Amino acid sequence: MLRGYRAGRLAGVGRGGAARSLTSTLIGSIVTGLGGQIAVLVSGIIAARLLGPEDRGNLALLALIPLALSQLGSLGLPLALTYEFSRDEARARGALRNVARPALLLTAVLLAVHALIVLALASDRDTD
Repeated sequence: MLRGYRAGRLAGVGRGGAARSLTSTLIGSIVTGLGGQIAVLVSGIIAARLLGPEDRGNLALLALIPLALSQLGSLGLPLALTYEFSRDEARARGALRNVARPALLLTAVLLAVHALIVLALASDRDTD
């Protein structure tokens, strides 16, 4: 048991190396998350002050539309490719080639749908 401890200690696994690395990674992750949350909070306050209640809702809607379209329109392709890559890299390359054309077509369709929704909302706003 002592032999394993010494070997681990020499490799940096014992007392300090891995623990310090894990701690610094954890602290970096927490600081990054908090920084992102602070940025969202500050930008939300600034946007609310600059846009007012009605335009702030329009901004939220315009941000929500592409997010919803990408979630609904991905058809599970990213998850399927991840699964294929985890199983066998050689088969995954073939799967990636098979998915490339449908993904490009899907992107074009989703862009067209997004443009139609934005144009419909803009024309509705102009008539008011």
